[in-house]
Amino acid sequence: MLTLEDESILHDFEKAEADEPSPTKAIDDTRIIYGSREFRLPKGSLWGQPVLCDFGEARIGSSHRGFIQPELYRAPEVLFGMEWNFAADIWNAAVLIWDLFENRPLFRAMDENMESSETAYVAEMVAYLGLPPLEYIQRSEMTRKVFDDQGSQRDFNLITLSN
Repeated sequence: MLTLEDESILHDFEKAEADEPSPTKAIDDTRIIYGSREFRLPKGSLWGQPVLCDFGEARIGSSHRGFIQPELYRAPEVLFGMEWNFAADIWNAAVLIWDLFENRPLFRAMDENMESSETAYVAEMVAYLGLPPLEYIQRSEMTRKVFDDQGSQRDFNLITLSN
């Protein structure tokens, strides 16, 4: 995130949203996904200083379950429905740093039809990092959809992770 010195950007953004609301998609009774809307460039074309912040939602306590984080930044333990803690934020920050330095996402997480795909995301993780340790795979039932009991990859083209 970046600080904002030209606050008129926010007023313009708010007006655009009021005049023409972003599309939404209800996932369940508690979650709604909102379509993206771009900000215009600030006056002088300069953004503010970088600020470290939470990418999804803050949680109190040492460990949690459930989805957090935007899809392309989602930590493996979150993706696999495992218990997670602050280390998920480290993954999040590392993937963001890659994006900033390389000016492109580390992961595409898209299948051959250019549809969002958790299995494509896992395949990319394995391609970059190698297979996870067997004890990691054994921590979740969901990992067994992707890896066999010996820790080898199953055929990703046949697998869907979502419950």
